[in-house]
Amino acid sequence: MIFLVLTIVAFSVILLSKHVFKKWFNHVAVYILIWYTMLYLYELRLLPYYDLSPLTWFTISSAFFSFCIGSFIVYLVRKNFSINNSSQIFTANKLVLFSDDGKALKYSILIISILGLALALLIWQVLIDKYGSISGVFLNALTIYRSRIAESGIEGVIPYTGFLSFSGVFLSGVYVAYKRKVGLISLLPFIAVILNQIAVFGRAGILFAFFLFIAVFSLSRHYFSGNSLIEKRRNKLSVIITLVIVVSLAVASAGLIRSFRHTVESYGASSQTLEDLRGGFFITPSLYLYASSHVGVLNAYLQNDFDEDKMLGETTFQPFYNFLSKLEWVEHPTFYEKGYLIPMWTNTGTYLRDLFGDFGVAGILVIPFLLGLITSIFWFKFFEEGKMWQLLILTFLFVVIMFSFLVIYSKFANFLLSFCFLALLIPFLEKLVLRYSK
Repeated sequence: MIFLVLTIVAFSVILLSKHVFKKWFNHVAVYILIWYTMLYLYELRLLPYYDLSPLTWFTISSAFFSFCIGSFIVYLVRKNFSINNSSQIFTANKLVLFSDDGKALKYSILIISILGLALALLIWQVLIDKYGSISGVFLNALTIYRSRIAESGIEGVIPYTGFLSFSGVFLSGVYVAYKRKVGLISLLPFIAVILNQIAVFGRAGILFAFFLFIAVFSLSRHYFSGNSLIEKRRNKLSVIITLVIVVSLAVASAGLIRSFRHTVESYGASSQTLEDLRGGFFITPSLYLYASSHVGVLNAYLQNDFDEDKMLGETTFQPFYNFLSKLEWVEHPTFYEKGYLIPMWTNTGTYLRDLFGDFGVAGILVIPFLLGLITSIFWFKFFEEGKMWQLLILTFLFVVIMFSFLVIYSKFANFLLSFCFLALLIPFLEKLVLRYSK
């Protein structure tokens, strides 16, 4: 019964978001699909998950409606003041970076990708020197992974160097949307990310690159879309080809990392359907756990650590607190959260766990509202004015929304570093393009 209600609400709000934002791919629809999918998978009970408490359902619902109210209120205010709400895309209003038909952007992607590849290869060199060979690195995958998640990190490896490659992924998404085709240069940032993440046996970075590309590609494609039938057909074909290539890269690399990390694929009392997936390369029991368990952790957290003592915004603004801790002004915050048995052990409890721990009840109500509000503001501003800095902010807000089923992604240093790097690089590239395209 509860899922019948959820389905009706989700479908209705998605239709409303299409009416308001004029595109199926919008932040409200993305939020709903991600959370509906997680809740649906959890309630399938392919693993013996515990029942969600009324408090958990109330928390999820409150955040959802706060996000929707924040998202739609911008539309209502604009309509009340007779401001155009159509999100009409003006192809004549070309982004400044494409005044030279994307040449500067193309070379920027190439340079950033080469630097990203070089930094990834340096990590591999450190690991090969330590373990003797490439095969030695893979044989010690679990040791390397545990070293990476420890506060000391992997000895000899410079942390956070992956931000360059993530920046390249963002630029690549814009470039592919403009050119409507995927070439080797546009894939180089992904290759750099994959080499980096395979070296440290991490999957979160691959998911970040995937979400980042999907968000910026989709938003840019909407902006560049033409009105003719031929143009629309080309756009649809480019979307299919692009998604197939990007998803294939993400799936292959994540599956490789999972296999060498020796992730547990057998869980007690799991259903026969889940047991049948054991031994798969990507669609596996651990993937089901990864996609569905976080709401169970939120449930356990709300029941067990209601009075958890944390610094204000400790998780949300963790890079800032990390910096203060180096100055010895505050204690170093813990990056990895406490885990729970639900009854399988896992420790990521959606962004709502992070927000509640950081801000209490206000975090559940105010932060989702502000997230929806600010995203809607930049949605309309970008499609009206076509500024790259607006696209940058809008894309990274979409990434936060996409990761909401897992964690508050602003706490990851690569998220902040890649954003800051792009915020400095984009104005420089625009000035360069304007100067030499005259």
